[in-house]
Amino acid sequence: MEIPINSDVRCADKSCGHSVAVILNPVTDQVTHVVVRAHRAPRLEWIVPTSAIEAADRERIALRLSPDELQEMDPFIEMRFIRTRAEHYVGGSAFVPGSTYLWPYVTRTQEPLFIPEREEHVPVGEVAVHRGAEVRALDGDVGKVDEFIVGPDSGHVTHLLIGRGFLWWKRDVAVPMSEVREVTGSTVYLKLGKQDVLKLPAVPVRRKYRR
Repeated sequence: MEIPINSDVRCADKSCGHSVAVILNPVTDQVTHVVVRAHRAPRLEWIVPTSAIEAADRERIALRLSPDELQEMDPFIEMRFIRTRAEHYVGGSAFVPGSTYLWPYVTRTQEPLFIPEREEHVPVGEVAVHRGAEVRALDGDVGKVDEFIVGPDSGHVTHLLIGRGFLWWKRDVAVPMSEVREVTGSTVYLKLGKQDVLKLPAVPVRRKYRR
């Protein structure tokens, strides 16, 4: 089974979003969840366990969930607001106490400012891997994460598919997970050099769904 990132997700045979990341246990090489983002604003994201996946290929993921059941899954993103007193500008002509007035456009002030920050909810000991995460060989970058291939019986990741790198053109390269040294949220590190990666089997890029 292939678990694609950035592909159509269907609930009861209706499109209910698209996959934006997978959550991986880096110790067991097992994909435990897929992150699904709604098509429409406010484009919420939910964590869906792989046990809820009925079928998956390179173009779509079919869930055993209805659209309503999907919306009851745990949220992936929580918005927090960080309070700061960094100097900033306020539009309009109103004067803010303790500020410098810059006629006639803005007011420079050090009044409290609340900055939004996204926080991902990832189970302890696991990492969220997004499509487009860097893949680095021993001697430099070799491409981007495209998707994962999962064994049908074990549920463990067998291969990582690399795409969109300067070494490839309209194809992905299948890297055995045994050749992956470390996985972080933003980067996958390989045990191989670039020339070794070039010798790995190529996989044609067939996916039609892109966002």
